[in-house]
Amino acid sequence: MVPYFFVFISISIFSLFIDFSKSKFIRFFLYLLILFVFISLYYFRQSSIGTDTLNYIPIFQDIIRSHNVVEYSFDKNIEIGFSVAVYFLSLFYNNYFFIFAGLTSIVYINLIVAINNFKLNNVLFFASLFCVFQIYFYSFNILRQAIALSFVILAVSYLLKNNNKKFLILCSMAFLFHYSSIFVFLFFFVYKFREKIAKYWYISVFGSLFVLDFLFNFLITSYDKYN
Repeated sequence: MVPYFFVFISISIFSLFIDFSKSKFIRFFLYLLILFVFISLYYFRQSSIGTDTLNYIPIFQDIIRSHNVVEYSFDKNIEIGFSVAVYFLSLFYNNYFFIFAGLTSIVYINLIVAINNFKLNNVLFFASLFCVFQIYFYSFNILRQAIALSFVILAVSYLLKNNNKKFLILCSMAFLFHYSSIFVFLFFFVYKFREKIAKYWYISVFGSLFVLDFLFNFLITSYDKYN
């Protein structure tokens, strides 16, 4: 518990300074410190922590040994974005702790950028992050889902700024890390037509159920693991 307590206190202190700082350079430096503190948490772990840890390590090894990452992804029903990211990180350092830390950094970089876009209170955001992501902090579980979710949060921050191009690009990135995030593309239509949806809510409810049923069937028939 000591490492988690250390990380939580450190993040809270750095976040407090960020909220009161007016200097962009100081804020950037503190965000960088927060990123390194979060990543350091993964070097306190053992390979036996978390059921997904033991599942991911053989996948890392298979991807690294694979001659064709794309072909491996389709054969094993592993998201192609995840496979490419693992292979790319292994080119720098073939160590599963390094790969876990590299993938984790994607999550926190996305969240930090989203914080700035949303203009949220940093202390409250990171404190709530510890509450919501407990299973993620205490193990290597839900790694692909967490990466996809971070891209979704970042995408929504751009959608609210009416930056549709970045929203669609980031939604595509989320899809590449977890195929179930295909539903996020619906956010675009929900947000753009929110007034009409509110006005004709009874049609919207049945229409949404139809679209969701179609997407679920698409996932189940396209990828065996969702069966």
